[in-house]
Amino acid sequence: MKRPSTQRAPATVNKGGNSMMKFYSEDAIGLKVGPTAVLFMSLIFIAFVIILHIMGKYTRS
Repeated sequence: MKRPSTQRAPATVNKGGNSMMKFYSEDAIGLKVGPTAVLFMSLIFIAFVIILHIMGKYTRS
């Protein structure tokens, strides 16, 4: 048994200047933070939350 063929519209490529790569270019506005700094800050935040959980457990007793 043959499947009915369905025709799809061809995928369009955004060739304009308003693309996702603008967020990673020098033209983007805002704070410029590298990936190493983001990793470091997220690890500090995770450690801070763990410390708060431990402190909360001991002070509640």
